[in-house]
Amino acid sequence: MSPLERTPLRATPFALLMLDGQDPDRVIDANPRAAALFGSDDEAALLGPMDRLFAATPGAAGRIAAAHLAGRAEHVEDITIRRLDGGTLDVLLQVTYPPPASPAGPILVLMIDVTDRLRGDVLLSSIAHEVQQPFSAIATNADAALRWLGRDTPPLEKVRLLLTRIGANAHRAGDLLRSLRTAQGDRQAHEALDVNTVVAETCELVRHDAGDRRIGLDVVLADTSPLVRGDRIQLQQVVFNLLTNAVQAIDRSTARRRRVSVSTTIGDDGVRLSVTDTGPGVPPKDLDRIFARAFTTKPDGMGLGLALCRSIVEAHQGAIHASNAPGGGARFEVVLPVACGG
Repeated sequence: MSPLERTPLRATPFALLMLDGQDPDRVIDANPRAAALFGSDDEAALLGPMDRLFAATPGAAGRIAAAHLAGRAEHVEDITIRRLDGGTLDVLLQVTYPPPASPAGPILVLMIDVTDRLRGDVLLSSIAHEVQQPFSAIATNADAALRWLGRDTPPLEKVRLLLTRIGANAHRAGDLLRSLRTAQGDRQAHEALDVNTVVAETCELVRHDAGDRRIGLDVVLADTSPLVRGDRIQLQQVVFNLLTNAVQAIDRSTARRRRVSVSTTIGDDGVRLSVTDTGPGVPPKDLDRIFARAFTTKPDGMGLGLALCRSIVEAHQGAIHASNAPGGGARFEVVLPVACGG
């Protein structure tokens, strides 16, 4: 059984390659979508040296391997691939590397054909980018669980925890894919949502990662939460992106106090969500452009996360604002209108 067959990744509608974490130039698995992208119906045709697949973009394979050796979390670039039938495609390449705790874990390469359709579409390409996160977590946790089960006396509690994480990330990936279909035109009516519930559920998704980085998460929710109308998964994605950015900002800093504060309040202007971190804050010159597509302060970022947040919030008739907190760190605030009768 191939590594991808052990996880829900094989059925994803995105093209995926899996690289060997100990030899990042070697493709060890591919899903059917990846084979189709390269013009083949046989996934085995893609296995072997990675540079063979990306030869149409000189240096691409080397950059993927170099980013892994440099300890980066992800690598993103636009490349051209040559299909096995001789044709070429423009592809958005998104590579997610294993966490520092499991450096030999699998490397996932997600490929999106942007030749005609996705280039320039913030919402579609951003959601596709976000899907990579739970997929990577699924692969890493599955790999760790298999290693634990291979022991003479498996630590079943640790395996159970890993399986729980796999299930949670599989559900999250499914939700994101449904949101992607909605963005592609299968519009669903917005429903009445409790903002407190959306925030609480999302905080649980990032709490483990924050804890691994020794970052505390403080959550203070309004006593009474009026309803807003919206897409639960898209609003959850906004919260997830803001929390993830806050955790990463602190992790890249030398801050001694490592906390992310999340709160919801109710005011005359609507329901307000605030996410504040103790990281380095946002350079004042960047505050006016931080939500622009392709703008990023991360060395390996693609500048889609906050652009996606703004697109979603504005699609819900809301507003999003960035500032620096008086005591240091960045603060992001989202205001959404209260649903009629909420």
